[in-house]
Amino acid sequence: TGVVAGAVEVGSSITYTFAVTNTGNAVIDNIVITDPMIGLILPVSTIVSLAPGATNNSIVGTYVIKQTDIDAGAVTNSALAVGKDALGNPVQDRSGTTLDTDDPTITDLVLNPSVSTTKEGRYVDTNNDGIVNVGDQIRYKFVVNNTGNTSLSNVMITDAKVAIVGAAIPMLASNTSNSTAFSAVYNITQADIDAGVVYNLATVEGTSPTGQKVTNTSTDPTSYP
Repeated sequence: TGVVAGAVEVGSSITYTFAVTNTGNAVIDNIVITDPMIGLILPVSTIVSLAPGATNNSIVGTYVIKQTDIDAGAVTNSALAVGKDALGNPVQDRSGTTLDTDDPTITDLVLNPSVSTTKEGRYVDTNNDGIVNVGDQIRYKFVVNNTGNTSLSNVMITDAKVAIVGAAIPMLASNTSNSTAFSAVYNITQADIDAGVVYNLATVEGTSPTGQKVTNTSTDPTSYP
């Protein structure tokens, strides 16, 4: 069996317990557990002896979860137990979810995709006269944050007020940010000057590995007189 310790994120772990049962009528000696999964740590992998009908679950392994595992939504693996009977003949069985099966152990991982963005505007006095005029600019900077535990693809910013400069981010890893992919320039109008403020929001959208769309509205929009 595989049990995830704590929240599902890169660096968290799955603890595997290998329960070996002697289903025969003779003692099995020198039982060795092997598991081909790369990254699995088995501090102890050998059972000295196992009596008929007995079960030994002392072998415990640890696997550190990777981003590819989370994006896949599960970790799948199988183990092999090989021992010897009284005559030295090998006795073996592949792990399963029951004593009678050899199906792989699948540990499901809870996916929590999410995204956020901040939008910061900087006023530019284009004619350097020290007065807010029609045609002066607000230059926007966007920071996109992958706040979930999955990778996100095709991450894009949309804004009803300005034209976004920049192409969609092909892939944004969990717990990473991008502050260079998107920008925008807004030309101040007379209506803006009369209102005394320019206020608007942007929307970020990304796609999880399962095809789920996640969106969020920008925070901390900056107002300008």
